[in-house]
This record gives sequence, structure tokens and C-alpha cells, in this order.
Amino acid sequence: MKEWTDFTIYTSDSILNASLKKLNENTVNKPTKKILTFNSCGNDRNEIASVELPANIAENISLFDKTKTIQSQVVPKNDSTSIVLFRAAVPAMGFKEYEILNKKPAVQNKNNHITKKSDGTYEMETSIYRLIIDPSHGGCIKSLVAKQLNNKEFVSPAREYSFNTLRGNFFRNSGMKRNSDNVAVIQILENGPLRIKLQIKSKIGSNTIIQTIALTDGDKKIDCSLRIDYAEPTGVGENYKQNSGYNSKDVHKAFYNDTSKLLVMFPLNLKDQKVYKDAPLDVTESKLPNTFYNRWDSIKNNIVDNWVDVTDNKNEYGIAVISDHVTSYSHGENFPLSLTVQYAGIGLWGRNYNVDGPTTIRYALVPHAGKWDRAGLNEETIKWNEPIIGSMGYYEESARRFIESLDKGLAINAMYYKGNDLYIRIVNNESDKKTHHIIFNGYADQVQLVELNDKIVSLFDPKSKHVSFDLYLPLFAFKTIRLINAQP
Repeated sequence: MKEWTDFTIYTSDSILNASLKKLNENTVNKPTKKILTFNSCGNDRNEIASVELPANIAENISLFDKTKTIQSQVVPKNDSTSIVLFRAAVPAMGFKEYEILNKKPAVQNKNNHITKKSDGTYEMETSIYRLIIDPSHGGCIKSLVAKQLNNKEFVSPAREYSFNTLRGNFFRNSGMKRNSDNVAVIQILENGPLRIKLQIKSKIGSNTIIQTIALTDGDKKIDCSLRIDYAEPTGVGENYKQNSGYNSKDVHKAFYNDTSKLLVMFPLNLKDQKVYKDAPLDVTESKLPNTFYNRWDSIKNNIVDNWVDVTDNKNEYGIAVISDHVTSYSHGENFPLSLTVQYAGIGLWGRNYNVDGPTTIRYALVPHAGKWDRAGLNEETIKWNEPIIGSMGYYEESARRFIESLDKGLAINAMYYKGNDLYIRIVNNESDKKTHHIIFNGYADQVQLVELNDKIVSLFDPKSKHVSFDLYLPLFAFKTIRLINAQP
């Protein structure tokens, strides 16, 4: 499985890098240094992008977007290179160019900052959030206030579990452990103006945990990462026939019990909680009182495809957890929302699943008002998985878009050529509308609505260089458009 995943990542990255390398060839002998930004999504985006800077570019730079100087932040990537962060407004399925100026940036926004308080806690603040990080309890998030949601506090006042901390049953090493029982070491990595980021280093047993929390200007997503370096052979999960006696016919199996696995926990200040989660072309509401089971004849659906969302009983407020892993979650009346990070022990068919290296995972927290569709959780997930692409480059045009108009809630989840024909697959992720007007900024001899096997459902000849049509597309439906002899 890991080899398949690594190969897929390598292949997609190599395609992207080859394309960017070809563009970078245009920078040779050009009088100015430019950054090209690309938006792979079907809607316009205005958010923070990042680009690795060449070694010959100084830290004191400004970026220019043809009309004005825009705010930027240079942060070190390693000992030899840096990354520039900047607010990029990039059209749908299009690109935009920015110029690098060798001058000190103007007065920067100071709304985004990290402050160490007199009690030893760290306060992370932006225009959207105020977080309090407590090193005395494993670097937990002691408070999470959403300023734009009536200053709603999302962290439960009960202290049985700590927010954004880890717990697991290390059955070979003295049982249940929590990193919130230990003092963490906190380091400020970035302190604005566009992004603030800190690192939390703690222990769970003898194992080292390194977490990061990042808040980005104008972004609703609280970006988190986690790395665990295991100091010794580890078993984590339920201690049921882990050493001997495994029987495939036994209905009780240790790997069914998620509450004993290594979890990152999120006790929420939400009354009478409800759970929603996404699935391929679907979102479901859980009707179960909890996710707990340890027998095959009691299995419950606790899979996290992209995100799991918990709201109060009125859907007034909620918080979603987006994961970069397909994993599972735990939740019950007296058990907080928790994301599964690690299981090590006897698994399916009696195989022993060992830990043979560090565990890494990325996830994002998205506090919101209303249900998942009003909060745009599918759109937030797409943006999280497909950040704006940036590269040093040069193009004769300063900006261009392919998508002229696409309703909010729709997404393009595939676009590819077969010969001279362009195929575009559109999905309705979260719009209540059933009929949508779509405009592509390009020309085609003919527009066809086709099935997956290329069978033509309907067709028409466009009358202008803008391909424009109405599309019946209810919630979670998808359609494939074929542009015959497509041209930009």
C-alpha cells in the first residue's frame, strides 16, 4: 500500500515539476523576475500562496501585481532556501503573474501574531481566531475562539480530555498514556504578517511527538501536522490476544476497538452533538449513539474519507476535521470526537502490524456556523488538497482564466484531453440548485454531454468563442462534457 501511494505521489509530482520546468525556461534572459501562480480549481481564489525563492533573491523583496504592491512574508525553508508567502488572486482554472521587486516591503499587517503570555501559555491571534496553547498539558489547545462566529468558544470547559492532544493504549509499555500528562516545549516558527506557526514538542511514554499549528491570514482552516518518532518497538491498541491465541473465527478482535488506538482528541463545547461525514459523492449524518465496537457482528461505519464534522443539535455551530489520510474516528456521548492516528498490533488474518518508522499525518480544523453545506466543507477540502501552485516563470500575458462562470458548490474533479477533444467532469458537491449556467472561456467545434463510455447524451454547436450552456446537475450528481477540437 505504501509503495502504491509513494509511486502515485511521485508520478503526479513529476508531471507537475516537468510542466513548471518547461515554463521556467522562459525566464532565461528576461529583464525581470516573475512568479506565475496557477489555480487548478473551478472557482476564483483569493488566498495565500507560497513559492520557493532562488538563492540569489534577497529576503527584503516586494511583490507587484500590475496595479499595486501586495503584502508578502519570507520564511526560511532550510539553511539555503526561503519561501515567499503572498496573497494571490488567481482566476478559476487560470493563472496570474506577479513581479518581484528588490525593495523592502511596505508597513506590514500586524493583526496576525503569536505572543507568549506571563502564565507561560502562547496566544495565536488572527482576524478570525484566537488560540491559547498550554505547554503544561502537552501543548494542548486550551481555548479556540472564532471571532467571526460571535466569539464562540469551541473547546469544552470539561478537563477530562485535552484538545488536540494524543491518547492511546500502549499495551507493551504500561498501558494507557497521554501526552497531556507531560510538559511540552513550544517554539515560534513564523510570526506573521501573513502566517503564524508554532511547533509543539512533547512525549507520550518514551516516544517523541512533534506537532505544528499554523494560522494563515483570511483562512478558515487551522492547519495542523503531527509526527511521532518511536523510541522502541511499539504496540498500541486493545490488549486482546496480542501476544498469542489469535483466532480468525473469534468475533472479538483487537483492531476493531478504535478507542484504544492512538487518537488525537477534540473535546468540543457543543450541546447534543450530531455527526456528519463525507463519502464519495455523498455526505451522511450518523444516526448512531456512538462509534464503539470490538466484534465483527457489531461493526459501525466510522470511516473518514476526507472529513468528519460535529455540530450542536440545532446545527448552529460545528467544527470539522479534514484529514490527509483515509482513517477512522471515534465519538460518543461521553467520548470526544477523535481522529485515529495509529494502530500497531495483531490485524486482519493474524498479521502483526509493526511500526517501522515515524508516523506522520496532516489535518485541519474548520470551525463554522450552520451545516456542512452552508460551511462549504467540500470546497474547503478541495482548496486544502489543491493549494495554489506557484513557480518562478514568465508569460507574455499577466492573467488568463478557462472557467468564466461556475456556480458556487460545483467543482471540476477531472479534466483531460483525448486527441484534440477536451473532457471536463463537473460534480455538484454542495449546491441546492439543480440547474446551473456554465461558461467556458474557449472555443470548440461542438459541445457534447457524454456518458463515461463516450456515449453521446446530447450535443450542440457553440455560437461564440465562449462555450455557454445550462446543465441539470442536482446535489452529488456529476456530468461529463466533451469539447470537440477544443481551443483556448
